Amino acid sequence: MHIPVLLNEVLQYLNPKPGENFIDCTYGEGGHALAILKLVAPTGRVLGIDRDAEMIKTSPSDRLTLHHGNFADIAEIARTYNFSPVNGILFDFGLSSWQLEESGAGFSFQNIEPLDMRFDPRSERTAADL
Repeated sequence: MHIPVLLNEVLQYLNPKPGENFIDCTYGEGGHALAILKLVAPTGRVLGIDRDAEMIKTSPSDRLTLHHGNFADIAEIARTYNFSPVNGILFDFGLSSWQLEESGAGFSFQNIEPLDMRFDPRSERTAADL
């Protein structure tokens, strides 16, 4: 599992408390979301959104809702799951080591693979197309 580099700083800044709800707009491998989920127990929830369908497989908790989509649609996604109130939102922009080393999606210059670079393979244009 990916270990977020700034996890302690993120938790200190967001300051999650029991019963609160948070949205992780770049869920990835869930490092931030799972840490927040522990701090908002027993009733707080986390909504995780990610464009990479490989990241949104199964939820380890009934208090963690995962959604494959674009965080640009955050309001609609939150409404879909009746996810409110929201006490905080996290955006962690960047790539995970899995995406660079193992995804085969063309993010790495160290691997011989097609120049793709799409987080969501449903997107029509690849980096090679551009």
